[in-house]
Amino acid sequence: MIGVSPAFFFSIYSKEFTVSDYISGISLLKGMGFSAFQPEIYFEEAIDDWRKNAKLVASAAVDNGLAASQFVAHFLIHSTENDSVLFSDYGFDQFHSVCKIVSVFSDIDTVTIPVGPFRIENHDFDFSRRWDALLRKFSEFALIAEEFGFRIALEVLPGSLVGNTDALLNLIDGIGLKSIGLNFDTGHLFNSHEIIEMVPSKLNGHIFGTHIKDCGRSVIPGEGLLDFRNILSALRESGYERSIDLELAIEGERNEIIDGYIRGRKYIDTLVAEQQEEIE
Repeated sequence: MIGVSPAFFFSIYSKEFTVSDYISGISLLKGMGFSAFQPEIYFEEAIDDWRKNAKLVASAAVDNGLAASQFVAHFLIHSTENDSVLFSDYGFDQFHSVCKIVSVFSDIDTVTIPVGPFRIENHDFDFSRRWDALLRKFSEFALIAEEFGFRIALEVLPGSLVGNTDALLNLIDGIGLKSIGLNFDTGHLFNSHEIIEMVPSKLNGHIFGTHIKDCGRSVIPGEGLLDFRNILSALRESGYERSIDLELAIEGERNEIIDGYIRGRKYIDTLVAEQQEEIE
C-alpha cells in the first residue's frame, strides 16, 4: 500500500482540519491513486469531534477502498516537551480517549506519538532523572495501548529526550514491552544524522509505520537528496510489509499540493514495482 501521512490533510485544509475535512480528503485520495491514509488528532481540542464522528471517517475509508494505516496522536508531542509535563500524569487520560477513538477503525493496530524537542526550564541538567520519567510515561502509554490491542510507534524528532534510534532501543529495552516501536520518518532520521538505510536492520522488526519524505518536508521523494531506492530496499529486507506513507507539507494552491503528492506516489510506485520484479 502507498498512502499519505496527516500532512496531506493539513496541507489541504490547514492544521485546523476537522473530521469533515478528513472525509472530503479521503475522496480526493482515491482519485489520486492512493490506497491508505493516517487519521490524526492534531490539537487536543479536536478529541470531542473525533469521539463523535470517527465512525464516519472509518465508513468513508471503506466506501472509497482506502485503508487506515496508523493513527497519529500529534497533540501528545506536548506530553514530553518539558519537566512540567514530563513528571506529571498529563496525557494518560487523553491517550485512553484516543485509543477508544482508534478502536472504531478495524484496520488500525498502531498509534503514533511524536516525541518532540525538550526544553530545559531551569538549571537542572540531570539527564538520568528525566530518562526515568520518560520510561515511566511511555510504559504507561504502552499499557493503555495494550488494553485495546494496539502498539505505539514513536515519531522521534531531533532534540527530543529520545533523540535517535540507539536511545530508542534503550527505551524499548527499559520498558520491556514489544509494543513500542518507531514511526520510520525519513526526514527526522536525516536531520538526526542517522544512516537511514541501516535503521530497519537496527530496529529489527520494531518499525510500525512510515512517514516518507526527502531532506525537507516540501521536497518530493525522488527530487531531493535521499536514496529511496536503497531506503525502500532496506525496509523490505527487514521484513516491513506495511504501508509506505508519503509526508509532504506543501504550501500552495490545492492543485499544486495534489500534483506534488501524485508525483511522489508515482515515484514510490515505480520503486516498489522494480523491487517486486527483482523478487520474482
